[in-house]
Amino acid sequence: MSLREYHRPHDRESAASLLRRTHIITRPIFLGPRPIALHEQNWEAAVDLSRLGLAFIKRDTEGGFRMGTLTPLQDIVTSEDLQRYAGGLLPRAARMAAHLGIRNAANLGGVLTTTRGAPELRLALMVLGAETISEDGFITEVRLPAQNTLTSLQRVARTPMDEAIVAVTVGLQRKDNVVAQARIAVSGISHTPLRIESSEAILASQTLTTDLIDAVAAAAMRASDPDYSDYRGSAAYRSQMAAVLTRRAVESAWQHEHNE
Repeated sequence: MSLREYHRPHDRESAASLLRRTHIITRPIFLGPRPIALHEQNWEAAVDLSRLGLAFIKRDTEGGFRMGTLTPLQDIVTSEDLQRYAGGLLPRAARMAAHLGIRNAANLGGVLTTTRGAPELRLALMVLGAETISEDGFITEVRLPAQNTLTSLQRVARTPMDEAIVAVTVGLQRKDNVVAQARIAVSGISHTPLRIESSEAILASQTLTTDLIDAVAAAAMRASDPDYSDYRGSAAYRSQMAAVLTRRAVESAWQHEHNE
């Protein structure tokens, strides 16, 4: 990396003007839970967005939420409103992203703009139908729709606060005794977290049964990349864990409704 310029604009128009430049590689500064080493960066100019008011968590008029991309992960953890939203899935996922010191420094934009770290938070955003909003060429906020979703997060890791080897999040919307809508997302079985649409389709408009859950778990296992492995787990181990955790997550989300 050969950083030649540092800018701290006061307004979005100025930030956008800097980021639109083509003669010099210019990037906005977002900090993720696993910061990338300087020698791995190819930036020539950095744009600090801290004066643009992008650190916030707000309810919208329709009952959903808006979160600015500079919102610290720790603010998500401690938000009382988010703890009451969708079973508190987002705060729980954000807590697992890193230890307290890093959570206070890392922000939502850092999770959205890198593939490193915070797999649980990425999965939670996918399951909750989060929408990223870009203005003037950079991501400014994330919007979460109003919803009454039963959620569960299941993971396997070497230690409780270590990055998950495999993680699964499930979001179920229940109507009467039927799954009206299902979202299932898995990390650790491919290079990036992914929605398991084949599993979701199995659950749609169905009453939950043991056989149905087995079919959903098997679909998650089949979605695993057979070539994806590392020192923490083979491809075979990861695919098996995807099935086990998917089964647990579906059962846990559904039982939450009956335990209320």
